[in-house]
Formats: sequence, C-alpha cells, structure tokens
Amino acid sequence: MRLNLSALLCSIDLATKDLIEQSLLFLTGFFLGYLIRKLFTMRHFTAKQLHEHLAQPDTQPLLLDVREQWEFDYCSLKDSILIPMGQLPYELETLAAEIGLEREIIMICHHGIRSRQMGYYMEQAGFKNITNLDGGVEQWAEDVDKTMKRY
Repeated sequence: MRLNLSALLCSIDLATKDLIEQSLLFLTGFFLGYLIRKLFTMRHFTAKQLHEHLAQPDTQPLLLDVREQWEFDYCSLKDSILIPMGQLPYELETLAAEIGLEREIIMICHHGIRSRQMGYYMEQAGFKNITNLDGGVEQWAEDVDKTMKRY
C-alpha cells in the first residue's frame, strides 16, 4: 500500500496544519539547541556567582576582557587582562602556550555578548574551560561593585 502524502495534507484542516507546522518548528529548535549544547560546553556565571567563585581560595581563573582599550581603561574587574575581540584570534596561539588549554578562563565584556561570542570561538580553538560573565561589567557594577563606573 502506498501513502499519498499530498492527498493526506490536502485533507487536513488549517488548524491541524498550523499545529503540525508549530510542532515541527519546536522540534527543529529543540534539536538545534541540543546540538549547540553538545558542541559547546561554555558555562555561564551571573555577576554574583562569579563574585562567589572568585572568593574561593583555590580559584585562579584568567579573567579575560575582550572589550576595547578605552572601555577597559574606563572600568574593569580587578586582575583582568585585556585582549580586544578583534585581536583575540591572533593571540590564541600565544595564550595557549602561556596558560594551556585546560586553565579556567572567565570571558568578560560590557554586557556579555562579545565575550560569549569569543568564548565559543575559543572553544572551537581547543580551550576546554571557558565561562562567560553574563551581563558583563554592567551587571557586575549593578550587583557586586556599586562603585564601578558605568557607561
């Protein structure tokens, strides 16, 4: 017996077609989200979670700020280093040689978007222990260090 898919689809009412379409979109989105979570293992910290993490005595992550020089000069987290987003791809080999691929790296920017993008990029380059500061220095100034300048 052969299934006539065209005839079947034509006989379905619009509400059912919409339901099928929404279900397929949901499943596609769910599958893509699953793939992204499997391909990328980057963790995410809120400002408060990072503050608590840094307070632990055995924690020595590299705080990597990917903003521009003027942004970093205006405000930055204590002990962070600056490698602007545009320069980071050219510095990865040197960074890997200096700190290795296993060291914990906390990615930082203004709102957490650029740092997340560069965190994914660094994972693709082989770095294994990346964490993004969600909300960036803006959230840090709001939740942790109220004296930090904001822009």
